[in-house]
Amino acid sequence: MKLSRRIMDLVPSSIAVLDRDGVILAVNEPWRRFAMENNPQSGAQAPYTAIGVNYLDICHEAGAGSLSDEGGKVCEGIRAVIEGRLPGFRLEYACHSPTKQRWVAMTASPLPGEMDKVVIIHTEVTDRERSDQQARASEQLFRSLFEASLDAVLLVTPDGGVLAANSAAQTMFGFSDAELRSRGWYGLLDTGDPRITAGAKQYHADGQFSGEVTCIDKTGRRFPVEVASSAFAGKDGERITSFIVRDVSKRVQFEAQLIASRKRYLALFRDATDAVAIAAADGKLEEVNARFAALLGYAGDELRGLSVDQIHPAEELPRIRNHFARIFRDGSSESLEAQVLCKDGRRVEVEIRPTLIELGDHYVAQGVFIDLTERKRQELLRIEQERQQRNTLVREVHHRIKNNLQSVSGLLQRELGKFMELNPRLQTAIGQVNAIAVVHGLQCDNPDEAIRLCDSVRKICQTVAELALRPVHFTIENEQTTFRQTQIASDEAVSVALVLNELILNAVKHSPPEGPAPTVSLSADGRNASIVICNAVLGAPGFDIATRQGLGTGLHLVRSLLPAQGADLAYEVNQQRLILTRLTLAPPVVVEWNPQTDTACA
Repeated sequence: MKLSRRIMDLVPSSIAVLDRDGVILAVNEPWRRFAMENNPQSGAQAPYTAIGVNYLDICHEAGAGSLSDEGGKVCEGIRAVIEGRLPGFRLEYACHSPTKQRWVAMTASPLPGEMDKVVIIHTEVTDRERSDQQARASEQLFRSLFEASLDAVLLVTPDGGVLAANSAAQTMFGFSDAELRSRGWYGLLDTGDPRITAGAKQYHADGQFSGEVTCIDKTGRRFPVEVASSAFAGKDGERITSFIVRDVSKRVQFEAQLIASRKRYLALFRDATDAVAIAAADGKLEEVNARFAALLGYAGDELRGLSVDQIHPAEELPRIRNHFARIFRDGSSESLEAQVLCKDGRRVEVEIRPTLIELGDHYVAQGVFIDLTERKRQELLRIEQERQQRNTLVREVHHRIKNNLQSVSGLLQRELGKFMELNPRLQTAIGQVNAIAVVHGLQCDNPDEAIRLCDSVRKICQTVAELALRPVHFTIENEQTTFRQTQIASDEAVSVALVLNELILNAVKHSPPEGPAPTVSLSADGRNASIVICNAVLGAPGFDIATRQGLGTGLHLVRSLLPAQGADLAYEVNQQRLILTRLTLAPPVVVEWNPQTDTACA
């Protein structure tokens, strides 16, 4: 018996033996360990899992009132095995512990040799369940993208059978999902299009295809489409191809109209605003318009008779010759980007749009040369104009915010003195509003919204002095030698301004009227900065910024606003009984100022 128990303890699954009434007769070590993990009280076995407990009653109580009634199902399944109505019972369900989620598979079967007893085995299947959940989530994501696509998407088997088609495909081809499955992928293609054969070769060689072909809808209408395909393995390892189809009828129609228009008005090409040249099959230029001559810096007569080879750089000639030959051989009208040589040796980037046209008794190649330099210049100009418009708008917004904040500050100042007990709170609020107004005022002065630290400190010193009616002296250490400008990160500008306002205002409030005026000094090396606020005090300070002991409202605000990284605040009292407040700033709170726009602090 002891050997049997030892063997049971070695089995990784949780095992319990029940009598015909459902009372637990024996359990193995994994069962006891599982019960301890499920107990909210660490180190104790979960109740109702020990020997002598009626397991069926516990399962019945657990299922009562449950939406899934898993406990009830377990109870009924075990009873059916005990009573011989089932040879065995299995159920998978969630069995989460207080510390982790997990799923188990429970099996119940008669104990061999003792048919009045049943063996309960719990096997953890968490890894498999999570894999199933991930697979279901992946399938849901694929399905949502499949249905939401504006392009037609079809999943096709190697023999051309359609496994699935989204609603866009049904709309494009005019067939229902069932009709598309019945028709198959090849039933949607115009087999008379030679590009389909070439595309099939590419697909079989590379496993994917992208290009334009012709399709047929339910009404028999033929229309051009762009197709992109890729293959993947299905659940059973079967190769499945995903075809993404986009109707390009309007685009192709427009291109055809454009070509026809050029042919009809060939006689007027000399007056065209685009640079146009006409070349014979041997590459000789027969005619050019004034715009083309101006582009290359020639007179019109100088270009006539020149070869196409003479207006392109030597390194591009193989590509140009190949493309030129295809125009006459295949009627190719594919555009290409190339360089042309000007008379003075300059090179100009152009886009060449060729057309094979019939001119009298022979065919010629007409090329429209688009100067990309001008297009790129216009694009850069547009981007610059948009940037300037944005900067103007941003500065106007900051200016208005600053004005509104100053109006609020003015209204608050009018209330000073009406209720003396509120004066300290009003002064604090006015200082905070002024500090935020300083930030927006500095941002509206700079098109990039950048704020130099020295400007922010100086402005706040001025606003505090005006509010408190007491001087605050501001200096920059080694301004003419080692001092280097830094700017405040835009997302920290308001927080830093409020912190500086509270520290400087606090220094003014606690300085004896008859004592020296508070001073603020700034030092910076371009990357790090230090602001030291010095003021006289009547006694030793009764606060600790690190532990928050003895902090007033203002210092509580400072402690809350102080950035978690890149900012450090320290206090000390020197031998002259002056309190020194040192605020050290480093990246990411401050960054180096652009030296190209550097000017002295105002």
